[in-house]
Amino acid sequence: MTLIPDIQGAEAFSKAKDDTRLWRAVIEKLGGDYGFSGEIRQFYNGSTVVASIGDEAVIKLFEPWTLALHSNEASALGFLHSMVPIPTPKLFGSGKIEDWGYLVMERLPGENLTSQWDKIEADNLAAICAEVGHYTRVLHSLPIPPDPRLQETWREFAQERKELCIERHRCSGIVNDSLLAEISDYVEDAALEDEELVFLHTELDSNNVLVNFDNGRWQLSGLVDFEPSTVGYREYDYAGPSIFLARGDGARFSAWAEGCKADLDSRTRKRILQWILLHRYSNLRYYFEVVGRKSIPSTLVEIGDILVPQF
Repeated sequence: MTLIPDIQGAEAFSKAKDDTRLWRAVIEKLGGDYGFSGEIRQFYNGSTVVASIGDEAVIKLFEPWTLALHSNEASALGFLHSMVPIPTPKLFGSGKIEDWGYLVMERLPGENLTSQWDKIEADNLAAICAEVGHYTRVLHSLPIPPDPRLQETWREFAQERKELCIERHRCSGIVNDSLLAEISDYVEDAALEDEELVFLHTELDSNNVLVNFDNGRWQLSGLVDFEPSTVGYREYDYAGPSIFLARGDGARFSAWAEGCKADLDSRTRKRILQWILLHRYSNLRYYFEVVGRKSIPSTLVEIGDILVPQF
């Protein structure tokens, strides 16, 4: 008897992933294999199956067509837990079950920031943004291998993003040809310079920041979801906080930048907007929903003023 349902393809998986009944057996089996048991609580804010079992462990499954992400996150968690004074999950184990990948990780305290956002006062949110900024800087200071191939890999990634950029934005609902032409010109010189490569989380958004209420204040309690982590230019990691932590508020973005010790000069702001436009999951329509706007402005100047807010 198989433990994992027979699901063929990403579309079918997307429809089935949030049905806890389908995944209970494999979660219980993997938890038991590593000595964990208890209530199963599935988290629904991600692209795959993630569930806690009891109070100590979280289990994450990877579809057979995403096994490269499985090995990437396993490597990243092992590296980070030994190197970083940041609350990241300890990796208890990883492997394959019925051709699916899995990770068994430490359950960190707290809830994701998205779920608690409306409960947190403005000054407390700014303080959390500053904490995330500080840990962004710590991540970017980690030693990476002095391998010249990493620079070439990053250039290839950037070139691919530029080649796919306009079609991606068109498919997400941007039909303004003038704006699309402006975007095409704007991203042309992204990643042309030989700059320092750093370790990147790549998705520093409010879903992947954990917060806990302690001593009358909400505080950062962890960073999670390192499956797409990579090595590249630091401004790629500035895109997430600019949208999902600032949410159009210059004071919050300024607090994050102060924690990160990032100089938000005109050059840096341009590079942040470039990587917002080139990000692997870039979607302007969704970004403007996040910042509370009903429509997308017709020029890049207006888009930049909102998505890379000034204080």
